[in-house]
Amino acid sequence: MRRNFKWILACCAWLAACEPMPDEEPSACHNAEPAIAEIGTGDENTGFKPMADGDNALVTLGPQGLHMILVSVKLTDFETPSAGSGQSKLWLSVRNQETMLGAIPATERPIKLDDRNVVFLGLRPVMTLDNVSDYFGKMSEVEVTIRDGCDRLIHAKRTVRLIQ
Repeated sequence: MRRNFKWILACCAWLAACEPMPDEEPSACHNAEPAIAEIGTGDENTGFKPMADGDNALVTLGPQGLHMILVSVKLTDFETPSAGSGQSKLWLSVRNQETMLGAIPATERPIKLDDRNVVFLGLRPVMTLDNVSDYFGKMSEVEVTIRDGCDRLIHAKRTVRLIQ
């Protein structure tokens, strides 16, 4: 009986030293700050150049005969998903009021600029409408949405003038 009592005391002491289980899983995120997206232009040669509301966005004719604009996206405090997780799907769209002019899903990994910033460069949403020229000179919205490795949905929008 005495032996059981010592064993019970030892178990109680061991359990008292244990830390309680947390109510929720600890976050896998390294960045405590909210992630921010910034829309710009540029490619691998020119680098990222931010765009402001009201800026011009040059519409070019691609090699397959479709219109497109050059867009880049800079992300601050973005948590890059682990390889193969499939979580990070960037969706970029161009619309004029209710008319979808073009869109592109981008699945490539961003380029790391520094400890807090990554960038997707040279994205080209293709405008599949036959009458894209009807929208030249008009204000349109460029919008980006992406989910990062911390399962945060990041969103940004710019209103730009489409020019030829």
